Amino acid sequence: MTLTPCARLRTRPLTWLHFGAGNLCRAFPAVLAQRLLTAGLTDTGIICCDGYDEELIDRCYRACDHLSLSVTLYSNGTINKEIVASVTESLKLSEDGARLKEVFTAPSLQMVTFTITEKGYAIQNDAHDFLPDYKADMESGGGRLPFVLRQARVPVPLARPRRPRSARARVSRQLLG
Repeated sequence: MTLTPCARLRTRPLTWLHFGAGNLCRAFPAVLAQRLLTAGLTDTGIICCDGYDEELIDRCYRACDHLSLSVTLYSNGTINKEIVASVTESLKLSEDGARLKEVFTAPSLQMVTFTITEKGYAIQNDAHDFLPDYKADMESGGGRLPFVLRQARVPVPLARPRRPRSARARVSRQLLG
């Protein structure tokens, strides 16, 4: 398999930003992007960003020059191994706000994708109280929160928290400018 070197990919215009840098990202979007690169159907990789488990960025991406190995075990005992070199940059939502703003405003950006597990859907605890980050976002946004509450089917007008704390509100803030 011929890989497009990571260094070469990093010089290309960015087109794809992905939120959620965990195992699902490395197993699905990153593998898809790698297959597109290998087939010559694209010449750009993915920038990934995480706002939940940001230690992944240092441990799994930056420490390994953004390379990973995807292993698929089939029921017949076959093992498929793929080197994944499609992730060109990794960002932390809490630390890389300026770079995220550059990415969101880049004319070449074509797609923003998300992998969200059940942890990412929770905005309330078992007692139906809002989790601390969401509560702070609502209080700083005049009692309203962007699309987060719409997903929970709570009708509210669009508002911008002044100092967003939850990952969803921080992403919304980037989108809203």
